[in-house]
Amino acid sequence: MATDLANLDFLWIDQELRPLRVLLLVDPSRPEELLNAIRANTSLWGGEANFIVPFTASQYLDTERRPSELKRLLELSEPDFVIDVARRQSDLGREPAKGDEHLFGIDDVLDESGRVAHGLGLGMQEIYEHLYRSHHQFSVRHPRTLVGLAPDEHHDIFASAIFGLVPRGKWTRLAASYQEYFEPLAAHSTPSDIYKASICDFDYPLALTNTALKIERPYRPVPLLLVLDPSDTRDIMTYWNLRAMGHDLMPVSFRALDESILQCRAYVNERSRYTTHSQFPSARIVPARDELQSFAEALGSRIEVRQGGSIRIDRVPGFGDSSDIVGDDHRCRRIASSRSLTSALESGRALIRTLAPEFSLSQRNMGHYVWANQLWISGNRQNGSSILIPEDIPGSERLFSERLKRERNRLVFPCTDMDDIIDVDIPSGRDFLRVIATMAGARVEDSAAGLILRRLLASLGDLSSVSLLAHRPVIRLLDEMAHGTADFDATEARKPRARGRAVSVARWLGLAKETTGSDVRAREWLRALVEKNVLRVGLLFDCEECGQQSWHPLDQIADVVQCERCLSPIRFPAEGPPKNWAYRTRGVFAIENYSNGGYTAALVLRWLKEVTHYQVAWAEGALLRSPDFGELEIDLMLFVEGYGFRPRQRVVRVACECKSFPNAVDPASARRDIARLVEVRKALPGTHIVMACMSEEPPGEYVAAIREMPADVPISILTGRELFESSFQRPEALKDAHVIDALESLTAARYRG
Repeated sequence: MATDLANLDFLWIDQELRPLRVLLLVDPSRPEELLNAIRANTSLWGGEANFIVPFTASQYLDTERRPSELKRLLELSEPDFVIDVARRQSDLGREPAKGDEHLFGIDDVLDESGRVAHGLGLGMQEIYEHLYRSHHQFSVRHPRTLVGLAPDEHHDIFASAIFGLVPRGKWTRLAASYQEYFEPLAAHSTPSDIYKASICDFDYPLALTNTALKIERPYRPVPLLLVLDPSDTRDIMTYWNLRAMGHDLMPVSFRALDESILQCRAYVNERSRYTTHSQFPSARIVPARDELQSFAEALGSRIEVRQGGSIRIDRVPGFGDSSDIVGDDHRCRRIASSRSLTSALESGRALIRTLAPEFSLSQRNMGHYVWANQLWISGNRQNGSSILIPEDIPGSERLFSERLKRERNRLVFPCTDMDDIIDVDIPSGRDFLRVIATMAGARVEDSAAGLILRRLLASLGDLSSVSLLAHRPVIRLLDEMAHGTADFDATEARKPRARGRAVSVARWLGLAKETTGSDVRAREWLRALVEKNVLRVGLLFDCEECGQQSWHPLDQIADVVQCERCLSPIRFPAEGPPKNWAYRTRGVFAIENYSNGGYTAALVLRWLKEVTHYQVAWAEGALLRSPDFGELEIDLMLFVEGYGFRPRQRVVRVACECKSFPNAVDPASARRDIARLVEVRKALPGTHIVMACMSEEPPGEYVAAIREMPADVPISILTGRELFESSFQRPEALKDAHVIDALESLTAARYRG
């Protein structure tokens, strides 16, 4: 059976291929662990960008008492996996309830002999072979540009951190392949070689881990001279992590300032390899620790820059002893390839083929995680609901498959095969509501009002079509027709006429002209109302039996029709066809009381999505049932995210109470409605509350009930002043605030004194 493409939701996907990001936990009092971490990163594709941090696995696993510096490093590095360098995988000994499924032992990268274990990440052996076949096999006569660490410095941690340390062992192939394929020259930890490595004047093992990667920096890096102690493991890790973040830096030993001064001057004045304004050289000199401050100042005083240039002494940016971020310091992106595509969403699922490197890999299915695909997913469902991938909703990780990891507003998929398929379950707003309700010990059921709203939105097709109803006279006339209180002309009636649900085409056309401002737009607007199943056109006949007028839809007009009042047959007056064309509401638009509050809810959604341009997913009216709080009804549950903002705005959960045109409200009833919203907030912690109505102002009884609320419970009020408008003007002070935060501030100023 063919799939009806018109009934599918579509996703817009930005997909990127990148190496796995690994964070290695190292005990700084054990230099051999740091050497092993450097060996592991030198043997992995993308290894130069893997953070090495001075913490133990026990500190990492204790999520409640993690040191602030470790939290900051995890935030900066966003690792896919964590390796405890001190332990083998078999020695981790963690219980599943307390452990972390992303924690591995060092033997997933290196075995006891130093051989690459191929248990995590893409090993460099495949890449060395690829580079040899594609570039170096026939370049014997060309100058050699690759270097390797000199044999006498294989155990020098500082030199290894700069150039990389190729694993060596009894059965390892990696070191032998590097020598055989590239015939590298010997490199030493001298100021000259350090300078050349820092400006990429030659290639070295650690630089080759960036093969086929495009490095994108969100800022223009300023040359950074890091003054450190080459024998201090923490200083070396600081250097490593600054480079992993994407800083343009050169390490300077505090013991060798005199020997390094020429290279430091050249590094600053030539602006390294990222030069864009070389006539105004500038640089930062950063001591790795406060104890090295005087050496940094001494170095700064000895570097002359050309006129217009500058040198400043800074703190370690972004981590170390400080949690401050200097300037726009963010981790750079290392991407191998990318593409944009669309995908159909069937039954809430999308199947996406993964991207793989272009290397000629010897194995198709590696059987372990080798690289990652990351996905930015956006789009709208048929009803206009946004596709959201939030981290802000507690418990929502259970809505995705185990292999999919959420990272900010994207999904990360670790791949095991060149032909992997990503199976993505895209959650809806109702899925999010079920998750947070389950965490609160409640179950979710559809309410009658929610089912009506769902059908109303399905009939309109999308939220932009709600604009057809965004006019007070239109809403009121539709409700009159639903109640049967809209009169038609009865001046020639022989008997008293029954009130009818039909309104003449002429009256609707007049209202359409007032609304749109022109005859052409008025007819287009009416045509849209008919196509969206809001109105249905028909003829009014007089019944000779009962004297009432009877409305008959266009597709049911025949020689003989039946009176809808007395059920008598009516002969169609072919000798003088009637011209009493009239519209009648149909479907959910024929439900009284403003489609049971559905118009207000639809206008709230339209205002958030089409006017404020926020991304919105929602759950139509729901009943929450729990032994703790009994039954609570939510007219509309919203999940609102700022889209396209930098930094990205959080997803805010909102419970909305929808009223139509409330008047003559009993004060006790108003207090009950507001109290119910407060109960929802208590039942679902972290939920914001909104009361919406189509009146120009909320009734005084509701304002009084809101003023009786606890001062620490924020609430927002949306009225017809916002819902019927096409723009939202917020005060300058709230210009960058999340729209819900802005509404709460405006409500407090207007109604809470």
